[in-house]
Amino acid sequence: MKQVYAALAAGVLSVIGVLNVFNGFGGAYLGFAVWLILAVRREKLIEAAALSVVAVMSGLAAGRIVSLASGGETGPRFWVSAGVELGFAVWGLFLLRTSADR
Repeated sequence: MKQVYAALAAGVLSVIGVLNVFNGFGGAYLGFAVWLILAVRREKLIEAAALSVVAVMSGLAAGRIVSLASGGETGPRFWVSAGVELGFAVWGLFLLRTSADR
């Protein structure tokens, strides 16, 4: 995040550009939440919903690992977020495994 602030201060990035990126991610999260709500209401889509949770949360956790390897600096929010993402990925795998046992 320090790089973003430095780029904003240097005039390389605009505040509007950064806000547009954050809004885009917010829209992606909103769309994902709508997909999960719709999928949970239809039994034949529950497995697809669990698989999408595993894919998205694993991808976010992998991105955090790359960020940790490249940046090296972390704070408590980083570790909490990484733990939540990994937790949801494991939970999704557990759901997929228990649904396969049925």
